[in-house]
Amino acid sequence: MPNADENHTNDSPNTIAGAIEYNVQPNDQVSAGRSIQPRTLQDLLRYSIALNPDGTSASSSALPLDEERKEFLLRALESSIVNVTEELKNAIRVIIKSEASDDPEECEAAFDTLAEFVDGIDAANDFFKLGGFAVFKPCLSSKHDSIRWRAASIIADLTQNNPFCQQHILEAGFIPILLDLISNDPDEKTQTKSLYALSCLMRDNPKSIEPFLENNGLAVLLKATQSPIERLQTKSCFLLSVLCKENRKIRDEMCSMGFIEMFSNLLACFESNKSVEQILAALRELVADNPPALEKCSNPDLQLQSSLMKIKSEHSDSQEYEEEIDHVNYLLQNVFLSERAEEGDR
Repeated sequence: MPNADENHTNDSPNTIAGAIEYNVQPNDQVSAGRSIQPRTLQDLLRYSIALNPDGTSASSSALPLDEERKEFLLRALESSIVNVTEELKNAIRVIIKSEASDDPEECEAAFDTLAEFVDGIDAANDFFKLGGFAVFKPCLSSKHDSIRWRAASIIADLTQNNPFCQQHILEAGFIPILLDLISNDPDEKTQTKSLYALSCLMRDNPKSIEPFLENNGLAVLLKATQSPIERLQTKSCFLLSVLCKENRKIRDEMCSMGFIEMFSNLLACFESNKSVEQILAALRELVADNPPALEKCSNPDLQLQSSLMKIKSEHSDSQEYEEEIDHVNYLLQNVFLSERAEEGDR
C-alpha cells in the first residue's frame, strides 16, 4: 500500500486522462457470465490476462486485429472505464445539495457511490482534495439516521490505514463529534459506525490520543463496553485493546478509571456475553508489563480467577474458542501464578 502522504497524480501511463487509477487485486478471478466493468487500462490488462492466464491468445489460429477493429475495440473499452474523479465530484455535489432534504434517498445514493471508491488510498486522498470533507459535519448532524451512519462509515473508509486522511479528519475536529454520536445517538447503527470510524481514525495514530483523552474518550468507551448493543460492546473492547497496546498513558488512565473492575464483572457472566474474547484481549493488553494492573486483577473481591477458570472449563475443548483460551491462560499465568510465586519467595 503506498504512503498516503505521497502526492497523487493522474498522469500515470496506466490511466485514462482525468481518471484515478483503481487497483484490482492480482488474484481477481473472471468467471463465465459475470460482467466486470474495468475502471482503468491497468484493469483491462488484468482482465484480459484473467481470461487467458498464460498470456496467450484464446486460439492459436486467431488472426491479428486489423487497425479498424483495433481502434473500435479501444474506443469501446475506454468508454467503459469509470472516471473516478468525476464520480467523486458528482457525489459531493449531490450530498451538498440534498443533505438537508426531507427525502434522504438521493443523498443516500451519493454516499453509496462514494463507498465504492474511497476505500482506495488514491481516491480517498483525492476526495479530500476535492473538498469532500466539508460534507461530514452537516451530515453527521442530519435528522436522518441513514445519512448519519453513512457519513460515519465513509470516515472509517477514508481513515483506515491512511495517515493522510487521518491527519485531516483529526485536524478538522471530528473526535468529539464521533464520541458524542457513540454516546448519545438514538440510532444503534449510527453509534456502531461512529465507533468504527473512531477506531480507524485512532489506530497507529499517536496524535489522536491527546484530543481523545481531552474529550473524555475513555469514559465514552467505558460506557460502550457495558452497552446492551452487542456490536458496540465488541468494537469498544477491540479498540481499547489496540489503544492499550499502542499507548502507555491509555493503560494508566484505564487502570485508574475502573476498567479492570468492569471487565471482571462482565467476565463473571460470560455465558450471556458475546464479547468475551474481546474483553479478555483488552484485559490482557491492560495488564501486560503493568504491575499496578496486575495487583488490581488479583484482588479476591473481583473473583477474576474463578471467572477465568470457569471460562477455561467450559470452552477449552472447542477450537472455536482457541484465541479466548489463549487469553485466559495468559491471565491465569501472569496474574495468579506469578502472584503465588512472589508469595513463595517472601
